[in-house]
Amino acid sequence: MTTPAGNFSGTLPPFTGAASNYYRDYRWAMTPLIAGSAALFGWTTLLQLLIAILAALLCDGVIRIISRPQPPPRHSANVHLALLLAMTFPPNCWWLVIALAAALAVIIRQAQGGIGQYLWHPILVARIAVSLFFPQDLWPDQWSLLARNHLFVGDLTQQQPPPVNLSWFELTPTPPNHAWTSTRPVDQLASLYQPPTSERTADAALLQLIRDKLPPLGDCLMGTTGGGVGETSVLLILLGAAYLVWRNHLPLSLLIGCVTGTLLAAAWWPIPFLTPNGPAEYHWPIRILVVGPPILPIGFLWILYQLFCGELCFATCLLAGDRPVCPRRPGRPFIYGLAIGILTIVLRANGYSHGAAYWAILMAGTLTPLLNYTTSRATVAE
Repeated sequence: MTTPAGNFSGTLPPFTGAASNYYRDYRWAMTPLIAGSAALFGWTTLLQLLIAILAALLCDGVIRIISRPQPPPRHSANVHLALLLAMTFPPNCWWLVIALAAALAVIIRQAQGGIGQYLWHPILVARIAVSLFFPQDLWPDQWSLLARNHLFVGDLTQQQPPPVNLSWFELTPTPPNHAWTSTRPVDQLASLYQPPTSERTADAALLQLIRDKLPPLGDCLMGTTGGGVGETSVLLILLGAAYLVWRNHLPLSLLIGCVTGTLLAAAWWPIPFLTPNGPAEYHWPIRILVVGPPILPIGFLWILYQLFCGELCFATCLLAGDRPVCPRRPGRPFIYGLAIGILTIVLRANGYSHGAAYWAILMAGTLTPLLNYTTSRATVAE
C-alpha cells in the first residue's frame, strides 16, 4: 500500500495537523533562537526580521493582485519563509539586501509551483542569488558579536578583535567598544584543507588550529562566535529541532543521517601537509592524538568542530526538513541527511566554506523526487 503524498510513513512520524499548525510550531521552535540572537547581536536583529517579513508580505500581495484566479492569503507561509531567511544573514546586514532576498524568495517559491510544490528550497536559492551581487554583505571578512557586558543594547559598530584566544565568557572589551570581531570558525576549519605554503605535519597544524585559532568548543555550542544571526547557537537550534521532532514535523532519521555523514566525511577527508620530500596527505585525521601531558584527542575535536561550526546545524534542523524538499518515504530521510553531511564536508574541503550546508541541501534535494519515486515503484511492485 502506498502512502499519500505529503506524509511520512512506516517508522517515521507523519506530518499531522493543518498548515497553520505547521507554521505555528516552527515559530515556537524558533522563538528561543530569536531571543538568543537578539541578545548576542543586538535588538536590531529584530528589525532585520521585521524587514524580511514586510518585504515577503508585500511581494506576495502584489503576486496575488496580478494572479488570476486570485489565490487565498498566505500570511503564515510568508512569515515563516521570511523569518528563516533573515536568520541566515549577518548582523547589521544592509536592509535593502534583506528585503530583496525576501521578495526574491517569494517569487522563486511561486515560480516553482507555490507553497508545498517546490523542489529547491526558495530560501536557499534566493540567498545564493543575492550573494552573487552582494558578496560582502552576506560573507564579510570579519563577523561581529556583542560582548557579554553589552547584550541586547550594545553597538556592533564599536568593535575590536579579541586580544587573546580565550572564551567569550572570559573577555571584556576596552571602552568604548561593545563588540568583538573575528573570523568565522568554519572558515578557519576550511583553511586547514588548503595546500600548505611551509613545511608542517598534520598533527602540528591541527593542534595549532584548535589551540591557538579556534574558540573553545563550548562557545560554538552556546553561539558566542561569529556567523549569521540564527546560525551560531547550536544548543538553541537543537532545542527547536527537538520540539519539531516531537511535533512530528522533522524526521529524526534526517538528523541522524546528517550527523553520520558529517562525522564520517570529516573523520576520513585528508589534511594536506608538507614534508621535506614534498606535499602529502594525512587520511583519517580522527586518529591524531597529541601526547601531552595531557593527551589531547585533537582528531576527535576536529570532527566535533566540523559538526558544530557554521550553518550546518541551522540548515539541517530548520531548513532541510521542509516538507517539499525532504523525502517522504521510510528510510529516505536518512539517505538525504547522509548526503547533506557528506556534501557539506566535501564543499568545505574544496574551498567552498561560504554556505556549504546550503549548497548541500540544494544538491541533496535534487535527488528527492528520485528517492520518492524508487520507493513508490518498489511498493507497488510488492
